Amino acid sequence: MHWIIIIILTASAEVSINITPDYTFDTELECQTYIVENYDDLNANVNEEYNQHPSTPNLYRCVRGGTSG
Repeated sequence: MHWIIIIILTASAEVSINITPDYTFDTELECQTYIVENYDDLNANVNEEYNQHPSTPNLYRCVRGGTSG
């Protein structure tokens, strides 16, 4: 079982959720810690990718992504 990040866009009507396989973690705690420690960079990248205002705060959640490997 591994954990992935789900990104919930808060300002875009066109795209409301993005499930990214770019980041996978062995535990929920590792996933949550990564989000907390890297929030600013994650948020800046998401806002740029979806043409949202740079100050838009998005939501990030960790969910189980199934079995790994």
